[in-house]
This record gives sequence, C-alpha cells and structure tokens, in this order.
Amino acid sequence: MNKITKILIIAILSVYSIALNAQNHTWQAMGSGLLNGTNGDVHAITSYNGKIIVGGTFTQAGGVNAQNIASYDPVTGTWSALSTGINGEVKALTVRGPELIAGGFFSQAGITNVNNIARWNGTNWQVLGSGINDEVNALLVFTGDLIAAGSFSNAGGTGVNNIAKWNGTTWSALGNGLHGGGGDRVNALTTFQGNLVAGGRFENSGATNISNVAKWNGSNWSAFNNNDFEDDVNAVMTYNSSLYAGGDFIRIGSNDRKYIAKWNGSNWDAVGGGLDDGPVEAFTIYKNSLIVAGNFRVTGTGLFVDRIASWNGTAWSRLLTGHNDHVYTVYTNNSTDTVLFSGGEYTTAGGKWCYHTAMWGNFTTVTVSGIVRYPDNVTPVQSGTIRIIRMDVATREIIVVDTASVVNGNYQLQRVPRRDSSLRVMIFPDDELNDHMVDTAYVPTYYPSTIQWYSAGVLYANNNLSNININVIPRSTNIMQDNSSANISGFVYLNILPPLNNMLVGPFPFLEGSILYLKKDTSFVKSVVTDENQHYSITGLAAGTYTLTVQRLGYETETRQITLGSVNQDTINFYLDTLNVIGIVNINSNIPDNFSLGQNYPNPFNPQTKIKFSIMQTSFAEMKIFDILGREVKTLVNENLKAGEYEVSFNAANLPSGIYFYRLNAGEFMQTKKMVLIK
Repeated sequence: MNKITKILIIAILSVYSIALNAQNHTWQAMGSGLLNGTNGDVHAITSYNGKIIVGGTFTQAGGVNAQNIASYDPVTGTWSALSTGINGEVKALTVRGPELIAGGFFSQAGITNVNNIARWNGTNWQVLGSGINDEVNALLVFTGDLIAAGSFSNAGGTGVNNIAKWNGTTWSALGNGLHGGGGDRVNALTTFQGNLVAGGRFENSGATNISNVAKWNGSNWSAFNNNDFEDDVNAVMTYNSSLYAGGDFIRIGSNDRKYIAKWNGSNWDAVGGGLDDGPVEAFTIYKNSLIVAGNFRVTGTGLFVDRIASWNGTAWSRLLTGHNDHVYTVYTNNSTDTVLFSGGEYTTAGGKWCYHTAMWGNFTTVTVSGIVRYPDNVTPVQSGTIRIIRMDVATREIIVVDTASVVNGNYQLQRVPRRDSSLRVMIFPDDELNDHMVDTAYVPTYYPSTIQWYSAGVLYANNNLSNININVIPRSTNIMQDNSSANISGFVYLNILPPLNNMLVGPFPFLEGSILYLKKDTSFVKSVVTDENQHYSITGLAAGTYTLTVQRLGYETETRQITLGSVNQDTINFYLDTLNVIGIVNINSNIPDNFSLGQNYPNPFNPQTKIKFSIMQTSFAEMKIFDILGREVKTLVNENLKAGEYEVSFNAANLPSGIYFYRLNAGEFMQTKKMVLIK
C-alpha cells in the first residue's frame, strides 16, 4: 500500500472517531417511546423524595395529565402528577426541609389559591403567607431561609424590590432589594464566599449603584466592581472557588465577554473565548465541570456544542451532539452526581427524540459481535476497525456509538447503549496491516455486505446481539500505480443543515462523514471521507474512466462518471438530498392491525411529498418509485423494519412532471398507488 492510500484510510478512521467521545455517557429520554418527556417547555428541575421534579408550561408528562409540574421516577422511568398541578407557568423549584417549593406566575396550586409561590408537603399544596404579587424567577435556601427573586414589589404584604426572604412564618425584605433601569428583575441566585449572590437586570440597591450582579452579606447589597453589564444576567454559579455569570450580555464595561464571564477578585474575565451566538440561561456542576446551557451553538474557540457545553476550567467540550433548541435549565443534586438533567424547548438530545427533558449519564450496555469474512464467506478478514453508528435526527451528524478491532475475523463491540435504535455496523480497513504484510483488500462496508446505508441491516440494541456477520466489499490492489499523479477533489454539499448565525463558518462536525467510493470498471480502487468543511480529495490516480459514488447516512446516494487524463478534476461536487425513514410513530400505543400503504401527501406535489405506511410485524420492507413506463426511478425503503407506522419523504427535484407509481413490498403484502408530480 502506498503512503497516499494510507493517509486516506487514516482520514476515514479519524473522521468516524470524532463523535465517539469515549461514549461513557449518553443522552437518554425521560420515559419511553414518543410519550417521553413533556408536551411543553420545561423551565425548572429539582429533586424531591427520590423523584425528579420538573416545572414549566405543559399539560402532560409521559402521557400522564400533569399541569405545569410533574414528578419523574428514575427507577421505574414513569411520570406522575402532583395533585391537579399548577394553573400557570412554573419558573423555579427548590426544596426547603420536607417541602418542595414552586415559584412562577400562577394563582392556584392543586385546589389551593396561591400567589405565584406554593409549597408541596408530599400530599397537598399550601400557601406561603399571602404569597408574592408578581413573577418569581429564582428560589434558593440561604442560611436556612427561603430566598425568592423575580420581578415583584410585594411579598406577604411587605414592600420589597424583586427579592424577599421567607423564614417559615413571614416574608421580609433584604435591605433595599435590587431595582432600577426599567424592567428590573432578578433572574438567578447562588452563594459565593458566604454571601448571597443575585443576577438579573437592575442598576441600584437604594442609593448604591449595582449593575446586574450583586452580593448580600446579611445586612447590605454591594457591587463586585463598577463595570456595567450591558444586558441581563440569567445564571450565576460558584465553580472551582470562582463566581461565574452568564446571560444575554456581550460586553461588561468596555470588555467583550460574549455571554459568560468569571470573577477574578477584581474584574470579570473571559471564559474560553465566550460563546459566539447566543445567551446563557443556566449553570450546574457535573463531575467537577461547569455545565453551561442556553441558546448558543458554537463556543468562542469554534467548537460546535449545540445549546449545552462543559467547561473544565481550561477548555470547552461537547456533551455528544447537544440539543436542537433552547435549554432553559440544567440540574444535578451535587457536583459528583452521576446523572445530569436538562429541560427546555428542545425535542432532541444527543440526536435522539427527547421531548423537553433529558438525562445525561452512564448507561446500561449490551454487546454486539460477529465474524467478518471476504465475499467467499470462508476467508476471515484478518484485521480492521468496526464502528457502530447512528445519525443525529436533528443535525444529521454521524455519531460513532462504539468501536472495536477485528482480530482474525472476529469482533465484539462491548459498550453499545441498551435500547439504542437505528444502529448500523461498518468495518473500515486498517492501514497498519500493510506494515505486517497483510493485505486489506476491501472498502468500508456496512453489515451485512453493502456500501449503501439504506441497504444495511438496522439494529435495535435491547439485548446482546451475536452473529452480526459482515462480508466485506473487495477492493482491487492491482489497478493503481504508486507513480500515478492525477487527482479528483471537490465538495459534498448537504441540503439539510442546522440553522446557524450567518456570521458563523465551519468547520463543523455535522458536515463531515460522507464516504466516496471510486471504481474503475467493476472494481473498487479507493475510498475517502469528507472533512468538517465537506471537502474530499482522491489522489494518486492513473488516467482512465472511473465511477465515483458518494453515500452518507440519511441522504440519497449519488454517482458520477469521470474521465481522467493529465489534468486534475478539482470541481467534482455533489449535492445530496435527504432520504429518511422517520422512526416508528406510536399511535394509541397499539401495533398496527395490518399492513397498509397510505396516499402520498401532498398530491399533486412539487417537488417533495411524504408517504406513510404501516408494518404489522417485523418484515423486510421495500418501497420503490416507478415512472409511467414502469421504469424504476428511486428506492425509498430497503431494510428490515419492526412493527409500527412509518413515514418516508420523496424529493422529485430531478424528475420531470408526470404520473409516477410507488409500490410497497413487506412480507407477503404488496400494494401500489399513484402520485402526480406537477412542476
């Protein structure tokens, strides 16, 4: 094997290793199926009597009626209501002694009339005095007292400025409170060096000038310094003996701080270059790292994190592929807690469907094992690298779930998360084998024996899986010459990408991972993978005619014929459209009574339509599109599917107007229907 080929294979392996993150942790749904999580936004999370309590704006949790507050049992994975719930938005939760405290903007908790704050004793909701006259944004227990903060002027009949103290019997003010500047409010609370710290939007405490972050020593409010925050502070937290502030601000005084800053004792320092494109909403500490959450996508160092990131005091890191929308709250019981909880506006976490709530932590694993052979089904592949992968349903980033080496034809993946679905197994050749005079004469191959992701076997890892055997696709080792010098290069553009601020440019991990296979006549000769800029390059080619095929999980496959002479082909670009089966849709929690094929919608269409179909029992399903002459123009589905209802998208952008037919074969079921494309 020449050096150029070795470099190409190293590139393949490194690209598919980037998303691995050692996979000691993953995001998991809170609940099962499409009824996991809540049906509306989550703004607050805490723990109470061994259960996880979430609050926000929703009417159901895990399919159970629960008005704006609900309890999740992490042992059984089930949800329950707290009486009849709360009749308005819950924005803050904490625990004081034997009681759960909820704050927000509401007037009734259970059957009890309350004013924006209530306590739950495990059975009933109760008032805290006469309550608070407007929104409560934050709650904290400080020196035994309950501190409530928000945008209000009266607590229990006492005049206050946006912050008040409950001693178990009565409400009282904390000095002159925090006010001024219009729209004044307190958004967050923490403790630092024995003081109570408040963050929000304010300018004063009485006659004292204080901009958006203040400390209370038990008698008076004071500022940290004289620099002004230009916008709200939404989160404050002590981490590694330093105070962190996050929010909507970009500048503090004359300094750029981009949504997050750290107090060094005299000034507010930058944190890892800040965050490039959105606010910070919440902090917590998990396994000795600061967890930062909000509505940002990229760190100041250029790392794509997608609304949640980990800061270890020196560098940013990802929590797999993050969330697909706003994260409002994150929670751990303490810094060494084994599970991190998040809540917000999102519907995916780590590329899985997780509705408004998710948990990050260690997972129960299963093993996947098998034998890898050459096409004769006898000769074992001596070595290589196995990857088990899935696709992030939001960003379509390729996630490597686990990896293992092939030894004398055998492999075993040992850390596959139990109940992970839509998994596909691939083998990549190992470039180091040639140093040991062993020929790796194959290209990257999906289980059971294909280069096409939609023809690959799809795994659901509920239990240990064995006999996941692969017959590799062979590669010719005789066609290429070491002194060949022609090249092919270009880009593979993807038509669905996460929306980003126009100022942000790659590289991004969700752009990489398209595999290009080069054939000469009937033999594969090389393969490469696109990088984080969607670029690829195939070097060291002899003159001649080649077939170049690009495939990527979740997208259509495209093929080009290329003739190489003495001039390099450096503008061979591909534009991939999505090809997607959108998981099992749980309808009334019942398995379909029969096989069925629905009428596409819309119909007529231009250029995209969707087709629903039902699978009564596990079957190999195939759906093809034909033109009016009966010629096949597209394969939409070609894989084993479990019982359930499915939907597939069909994009006919490259086809002329006319009548087309789509046919579903599944087990002994076959049905054909007509569709009309009008451009």
